[in-house]
Amino acid sequence: MSKFAMHSSPFTQLFDSLHEQATDRTGLTDFGDSYYQQNLKFLLQAYDATAQLSEAGRRVVEKTLLDCLSSRLLAVAGWKRNPQCLQRDIESPIFVIGLPRTGTTALHKLLAADPDCQYLEYWLATSPMTRPPRQQWRDNPCYMQAEKNLQELYSRADGLKSVHDMTAETADECRFLLMQDFVGMTFPCNASIGAYESWIPNQDLIPAYRHHRDNLCLIGADDHPKRWVLKNPGHLFALDALLAVYPDCKIVQTHRDPSVLIPSVSSLVYRVRSVNEPSVSKADVGRQMLKQWAASLDKCMEARKSIDSAQVVDVYYDDFVADAVGTAQGIYSHFDLTMPEHTRSSLMAWHQDNQQGKYGRHDYSAQEYGLSAGEIRETFAQYIRQFSVPLYPDVR
Repeated sequence: MSKFAMHSSPFTQLFDSLHEQATDRTGLTDFGDSYYQQNLKFLLQAYDATAQLSEAGRRVVEKTLLDCLSSRLLAVAGWKRNPQCLQRDIESPIFVIGLPRTGTTALHKLLAADPDCQYLEYWLATSPMTRPPRQQWRDNPCYMQAEKNLQELYSRADGLKSVHDMTAETADECRFLLMQDFVGMTFPCNASIGAYESWIPNQDLIPAYRHHRDNLCLIGADDHPKRWVLKNPGHLFALDALLAVYPDCKIVQTHRDPSVLIPSVSSLVYRVRSVNEPSVSKADVGRQMLKQWAASLDKCMEARKSIDSAQVVDVYYDDFVADAVGTAQGIYSHFDLTMPEHTRSSLMAWHQDNQQGKYGRHDYSAQEYGLSAGEIRETFAQYIRQFSVPLYPDVR
């Protein structure tokens, strides 16, 4: 337990203490460049201004902040040990983006099953280091801590595993790397911090994406030059920064009827958020998700105007569900990548072992979160038109 959780001092007064605790935890002192500090300070102010955290929720938030600083210390220490890794390019990485609940997770993990690619494992995303040989993972203290953190998460949020399954060793979102700079939508999904949610997309995020790239250089130092396959819906609001740092990246954007996905992501966020803020209502979360992801898509659509069509491919949820491996083959073809038989076999094996609903059924509705299909579709009308998103006729 964080030593800070025993009192209720304003978050803004914890800036120095969080750094001290991270140093105590890791034995490291170099946090690298100071860019992250402005984001952390604004985030702390936002928690003080509007967050409605319970005592348990406050402990969760403080631990999250502490984890981010600890991860940052580990990354900087890794670069010092192996500065040569930073001289290598991250060549043509594949980024799976798209609104949450549009198949991004399943598609990412399917593409990550290609043995000729590399992906970001959860435990290395949260404890960056050069990827050790796999047989050493389970004896690594950072791996064991990652498993413990996930067990605690699923014990707190009832039914979360049926909505979003994570394990220490499997592919996960690269949002964790951006969180070292206190950037991203994870923080407002965990607490009521509207000021931060509105502020962070309008900041210069290129330094955070450079830090993101340097983390990949460190983690994949011994697996270079295998292609990275990465995923994060949060890239939607930062495509300009993503492209500035990864100009040759390949982008896969997923699509689904917003009247289905917004209630689905609301259900996911509410399961976690209500643990931290018991007073939050489902309608509050529904309204927040509608606003947050509509704004992210607006930025994405503007950024896509300047992206060459050869650099991005659009994938539709129902097509992916109907033929997952065929969808992957189409992605490879679009990017002029070959899919040898051993890759196709690996993808088919992964798909057969990870059928939809493996960890239980996920039920939700727009009405449950204070919304209607009509309102959601009206909010996303431009997106639906621009990408010819199929709509489900029986959704209300």
